[in-house]
Amino acid sequence: MKTIITLLTVTVLIISGSLTSCKSSKKVLVSNPAPAKVRKDSVVTTHKAEQKNTEVVKKNVAPPAESIVDVPPADVQNRFVATYPTATNVIWAKETPLVDVENKNTTNYEAIFLTNGKKNWITYSATGNVVEQRQEILADQLPQNVYNAIKKKYPNSTIVSATTYKHVKNEGSYMAIIKPLSGLDTKEIEIILRENGSFVEK
Repeated sequence: MKTIITLLTVTVLIISGSLTSCKSSKKVLVSNPAPAKVRKDSVVTTHKAEQKNTEVVKKNVAPPAESIVDVPPADVQNRFVATYPTATNVIWAKETPLVDVENKNTTNYEAIFLTNGKKNWITYSATGNVVEQRQEILADQLPQNVYNAIKKKYPNSTIVSATTYKHVKNEGSYMAIIKPLSGLDTKEIEIILRENGSFVEK
């Protein structure tokens, strides 16, 4: 009888021991989730990719074609003062046309200023020769045929601004900035027209 009781006791102890080991092994499995490490690695990889993309963008940035200057060369300054002695709010900008950015052999200087309450733009070469002149006007001050030509070609647009226009090389008598009121592209457009209302192709 004692032998049977002993065997039963040993059997119970063995069974309970195996159950305890199963439970503890389950706890170990639950307490060690694998996804955390994978998620961390993926974040690091994404960050490195973003850094590489940023570096590429910086390398491809084109040099600026215009910069603000306090005082232009003496020839330019003297010519400007002699022509516009009453100019106010004068701002000078140095321009390098895009076609000459690499050669750097052409530099112009543009003055933006006020005369009689009107905004003006005048561009000089580095030696003081006039390259371009513009003066703001109201849209309704455009000649009727010029105004009609703009409205005919761009019927769903508004005229944002208009100026008279003179250029040493290019044709044209008027420049206008227009903005489409509808459509996929509503960016402002710069147009130049002749006195007869025909458009100057750029």
